[in-house]
Amino acid sequence: MGKFVPGYESIKVKLLSYAGNDLGRQCCEFGQNAEFYVPLKNGYSPDDPQCKKIARQITEGMTFPKYAFEGTNISFQIEGISRVNLAQLTREKGFFCSASGGVRPLTQEFVTPRFIYNHPEWMKRLEKIEDEIESLYVDMIQGGTSYVDARYFGFHAQTINITYCSTLKDFLMCVNKRTENNFADEINYLYRLMFKALRDAIAKDVTDPLSKQLWDWLIKIFAMPKRMCKNFTYNNDFKLVPEPEGFKFEEPAHNDWTTSSWKLELERMYKEEPDLLFPGEKEMIEKWMEAEKKGEKLPTTYDPKFELSPVQLIKKADYFDKGTVKENIYGV
Repeated sequence: MGKFVPGYESIKVKLLSYAGNDLGRQCCEFGQNAEFYVPLKNGYSPDDPQCKKIARQITEGMTFPKYAFEGTNISFQIEGISRVNLAQLTREKGFFCSASGGVRPLTQEFVTPRFIYNHPEWMKRLEKIEDEIESLYVDMIQGGTSYVDARYFGFHAQTINITYCSTLKDFLMCVNKRTENNFADEINYLYRLMFKALRDAIAKDVTDPLSKQLWDWLIKIFAMPKRMCKNFTYNNDFKLVPEPEGFKFEEPAHNDWTTSSWKLELERMYKEEPDLLFPGEKEMIEKWMEAEKKGEKLPTTYDPKFELSPVQLIKKADYFDKGTVKENIYGV
């Protein structure tokens, strides 16, 4: 029988390469021929006035920053993400090398969102269904089916390993975008792990002061600023950044954040991995945990009567009559 992993506990990340302690030297050597500088006579030194000037003017927006943005790459080894996450990750700018199900048997380990994992009846049914699919997969392979054909019949939750490489700018912009709570979940956690691996490496290994200056600047301008979310997945219901006064969403949130597995993951991170949280998230989580302790209902722009909500739209699917429960939790 396959293994259902609660939440994103199967995901592991390793930083493979980055400019690290060499970023200052590379930026200065590349930029030394710009119109306001003279070539470095004695090579790079963090104490050289010309090197200091180049690094300072890059971070102040006065000179050529593109090498710092795109002149070096960062790469990671990633293990245990779902194929759902893989489909999202490979939409980002970069290049990828993923494990193939066309040359070896599929994994039978499954990333399982916590809201589902915490439901005993659903998990019992999932295990029964998965056991039958797993048995069928073995029979298809034993019956002569190629890996290439047999891989079509498996859960999107199956884990897969991948390597990922991107420019610094593109990676840090993905950190900013994909750690948005109002529309990202598993990939949100993945980018938090990668961002932490980078920050840990910088703290541990970067001793060159100009490199450190450039790293701090890159992280500050690309990864850290958080803005009000306008995506309809959950609207801006997580409320890390409040809406401007008088702002109204055009339609209700398409999903209920209060029953989301990402809410459960944030609460778990609060207790177990607080260094993965961004500024303001600790207070955000404490606010809704305190409300729940008091028995208060958490505010949401989700409306189960809205035609695009899951409980309404599923009724239009041609397979809806196969469900065993027709009365949803909202009573609509």
